[in-house]
Amino acid sequence: MAEGFLRPSETHNEMEDVGFQCFDELSSRSFFQCSKMGAESQFVMHDLVNDLARHVAGRVCFRLEDKAESNVQHRVYLLKARHLSFIRHRYDGSQRFEAFSRSSKLRTFLPLPVFKTPTWQDFYVKNQVIYDLLPQLHLLRVLSLSGYNILQLPNAIGNLKHLRYLNVSRTQIEQLPESVSELYNLQTLLLWDCRRLTKLPANTGNLINLRHLDIAGTWELQEMPLGLCKMASLQTLPKMVLGKGLELNELQGLSNLRGALSIIGLHNVMDAQDAREANLTCKQDLKELKMVWGSNDDDSRNKMIEKEVIELLKPSTNLRKLEVQHYRGMLFPSSLGDPSFSQLAHISLIDCKDCTSLPSLGHLPSLKKLQISGIQGVKTVGNELCGIGWPQVRDVFPSLETLEFVDMVSWEEWSTNLSEDDGNFRQVFPRLRKFFIAGCPNLINISLPRLLSIRVLEINTEERRATRFKNGLRYGIRKFLTAVTLDTYGQVLDKAQRVEKDVEDGRKYYKEQRQKRGREESISKGNDVVQPKSKNNNLATKEPFKNTQEPLEACKTCGKNHRVCKAQM
Repeated sequence: MAEGFLRPSETHNEMEDVGFQCFDELSSRSFFQCSKMGAESQFVMHDLVNDLARHVAGRVCFRLEDKAESNVQHRVYLLKARHLSFIRHRYDGSQRFEAFSRSSKLRTFLPLPVFKTPTWQDFYVKNQVIYDLLPQLHLLRVLSLSGYNILQLPNAIGNLKHLRYLNVSRTQIEQLPESVSELYNLQTLLLWDCRRLTKLPANTGNLINLRHLDIAGTWELQEMPLGLCKMASLQTLPKMVLGKGLELNELQGLSNLRGALSIIGLHNVMDAQDAREANLTCKQDLKELKMVWGSNDDDSRNKMIEKEVIELLKPSTNLRKLEVQHYRGMLFPSSLGDPSFSQLAHISLIDCKDCTSLPSLGHLPSLKKLQISGIQGVKTVGNELCGIGWPQVRDVFPSLETLEFVDMVSWEEWSTNLSEDDGNFRQVFPRLRKFFIAGCPNLINISLPRLLSIRVLEINTEERRATRFKNGLRYGIRKFLTAVTLDTYGQVLDKAQRVEKDVEDGRKYYKEQRQKRGREESISKGNDVVQPKSKNNNLATKEPFKNTQEPLEACKTCGKNHRVCKAQM
């Protein structure tokens, strides 16, 4: 796409769709093969096919690892090269790329990742390459510095007016230069996993041709600039941070969004009509939606506005995954369990502590996984969870395979008593495989229909948790707890800590007593100090060497001290 090879067709209006179609066709002809290593989305090329492709590409494509036959031929290749690729080294110095300063027609600068390399390993490139070489390549369309341990980009990068693809993912960049917003032909900007990135350029909205802005994994990015609504072609936007700059109603102009979207900071929305103007219903290609409010510690939030916002942020019926975090309203929207969400397969409701009831989800036809965590206001769960009120659908949770309830501290009773008059249903949880309950200490009454298909059942109550912890202790401590009635995990932990301290104190006491008795026995035997055993002790106690031979006398012939004189022999 960056090289301009993709053009919209009659059947596909977007360049990305044309690219996917071409790739699928090449893959079906074994031009690409799915890799056996790594993710499913990784593909490899057979060596013979690779040789053929390089032969067809001629000298337009140049690999830095290629060994030229001669220096003259090497320079000729560089002058004709349009696309450069190379295997990234641990330390890439300026000498490795100095020959490309004369290659003024270069369009692609693409370092390739090293497989079987630890993710924590850093790669470095000399500043001369970034600040001196790259700004000279005025015709660059593709520039990647992904994976290098670089801290910033030069302002001169704004002079690369033909640039369409910029990849600085997995770097240490904290902020981009403002000149990036002058790259008006830019189509793809990849910043994923830039964990130190704190802000985007103020005029990012000027990139009207931008189609993909990947900021996933940018944990320090706490605000985004105004004007994103001007990027009407934008398709990829993993997250949207609301706050001092960006407002929720700017989603209205982003009608082509695809894939996943996380809206963070919904507690900053002051007017619920902004949620209506966001118009999520018309974003048909949006498959995953995550709605996140602020911390639950803030009690000054307006719960009525939050309730209106979540009701007006109704997504498209093509949604497949929905996650709601830190919502402080008392009720979930009634439309959440509408059977028209025929593709919705995964729902997570996390830390919505003020909600007093669960939404009716039992008649979502494709729901496979339901996670409910930290909803502290719910005391009783009844038939409302099963979705009574949708008589046109008979089965209850027809596709659900995983059901999890975690940290619902006020939950006391779960009773599902359905009859033939309640929606004329046929089965309840017909495909449930995993059922997990944990952190629900007050849940004492569970009344459910028989679960015939279940494979994993774990109700991890406080008593069960306490028992498992007790059984995991070493015998020296566990034997003191067997005769004590302890019902909660906290009681077991407290008792175990006190027992462990008593055991350690007892060991120290007995050790001191043994040493004291040893010293008393030594004193009674007349030895003030107990000598340690050593291999050299015997040598120290032996008497010194005594010479038993008679001393030598001076020889009368030669005058020397010896027994036998050689002069007499």
